[in-house]
Amino acid sequence: KNNRRILDEINLFDSSYDDLLKNSHVNEASIQWYTKDCFVSKTINKILRSNDVDRMFKFRHILTDIYQHLNMSYKQNHSWNSSSSNEIFYRGQLITNEDFDYLKQIRGSIISMNTFLSTTKSIQVALMYAGRYLNNKDMAS
Repeated sequence: KNNRRILDEINLFDSSYDDLLKNSHVNEASIQWYTKDCFVSKTINKILRSNDVDRMFKFRHILTDIYQHLNMSYKQNHSWNSSSSNEIFYRGQLITNEDFDYLKQIRGSIISMNTFLSTTKSIQVALMYAGRYLNNKDMAS
């Protein structure tokens, strides 16, 4: 049943992505697909975390589209001299206590990320994604 749903998503992506690109502003279709709760975001995140260059190459078109859209959006919405540089965005993430302790130890250091980070202006949405309301003593949010 779940496999059928994923296959339907893949078929829809395959049949509509190019058309969406033609009718969208600067790769907006890639963001639409990436932010859906479907195979696209799960697959892309898995590929980026794996550091598998061969798999990244196979997905280079949508990865490039996402990057270009984010870059253009940043340039349009952000200026170092504007109040937008003071906007606050939140990210909710559930991580192990061990990883959280490590992050506290390296506070102020540069951290390299090998994925796109989804953020929100809503602290409530971030808390939901952080698993704030889960009772798991082995995890931190």
